[in-house]
Amino acid sequence: MNNVMYLCKMILDYLFGLRLGSRVCNLDMQVVKDVVSLTHDWCVENLGTYKKKTPPKIKMFRSGTKCGTYLIESNMVYIFPEVCVDIETIIKTMVHEYCHYMDPNKSKYFSLLDKYGYDNHPSELKAREWEMRYYKQIWKEIKNKI
Repeated sequence: MNNVMYLCKMILDYLFGLRLGSRVCNLDMQVVKDVVSLTHDWCVENLGTYKKKTPPKIKMFRSGTKCGTYLIESNMVYIFPEVCVDIETIIKTMVHEYCHYMDPNKSKYFSLLDKYGYDNHPSELKAREWEMRYYKQIWKEIKNKI
């Protein structure tokens, strides 16, 4: 069944171009970089910057153990596209990590992690909320620029 679904998605990508469900493994890496970069630019423009500081830089590595991470020490967002699976997940991941950059309590992340765990961590709950709130709007605004 999975092979049939995969084949159907490939045919949809071929016939209709990029979609939120377009699989990363079927995309040129430049397309993936464009999605990440345009999403980052959208976040800076529409969500602002934390205390008017420099927005986070982005680094992409093909594979990892999770879709992305934000490191406060280097003000860097790391994106791992092959873990993200599709364009929707890449956009959601970039928004999620940007939310961590914007979080005024980011220095308390690990103490809150001990208290709440990952699934109930206030910063993670907010980041997941941002993902759902913004990903469709971002896609609508960036898809014709790719």
